[in-house]
Amino acid sequence: MRVYEELFIIKPDTPEEEVDGIVTQIQGVITNGKGTVDKTDKWGTRKLAYRVQKYAKVPRLRQL
Repeated sequence: MRVYEELFIIKPDTPEEEVDGIVTQIQGVITNGKGTVDKTDKWGTRKLAYRVQKYAKVPRLRQL
């Protein structure tokens, strides 16, 4: 079985409850497609290489 890694960024002003909802929603999409999520890591706020919609630092999450 192949192992894939997904990394996504979220606006820094998003409340923590909303971030948890987004993570749950993405996990649902993966499991509906017959995939599994083994681990979810919150990498904290990191500086981006370039600005995205006026944001230089954003929270990042990774799923395996």
